[in-house]
Amino acid sequence: MKKYIAQVLFPYLAIIDIHIWLDTASERPKFFSFLLLAVNLIELFFVAKSLISTWKMSFGNNSTSECMKNIVYVKLLHIPAYVYIFAFGSSMLFIPLGFIITIFCFFVDSWTIFITGLSMTFALVAKYKQKEVSGKFALVHSVLAFVFCLDIIDGLYLRFKILKKR
Repeated sequence: MKKYIAQVLFPYLAIIDIHIWLDTASERPKFFSFLLLAVNLIELFFVAKSLISTWKMSFGNNSTSECMKNIVYVKLLHIPAYVYIFAFGSSMLFIPLGFIITIFCFFVDSWTIFITGLSMTFALVAKYKQKEVSGKFALVHSVLAFVFCLDIIDGLYLRFKILKKR
């Protein structure tokens, strides 16, 4: 599960970024802006490294079921962040120029779903190549891994389906 810590932390660091940006927008020193940017770039590097690790884990050996289980755990750990970002972004629609923050919140949610959806797709394609699932099954569940709310429901379905086979 250590390999997925960057994916787990991504939406929570984005929440911290939003609040730091809003709290210090007027008096923010330039050094602080560069520091915040550096932290975000480092986080994106570790997310990319985590995706590469997931890809290697999915296609490199037979631990695809373990990989899928961990991705579902990551999706479940993102639920509080999804709810918070959605509520915060929706509340920003009621203030002037709040739609900019709402768009950023939507971008964070979409990016987070993309990251976990890509990881799940890697695992499903590996399962298909190992002849454990059909092509139609892999395609449908790969698409569902990228749809808001359905990704978590589908992840839980896959998790229990994996448990049943063991």
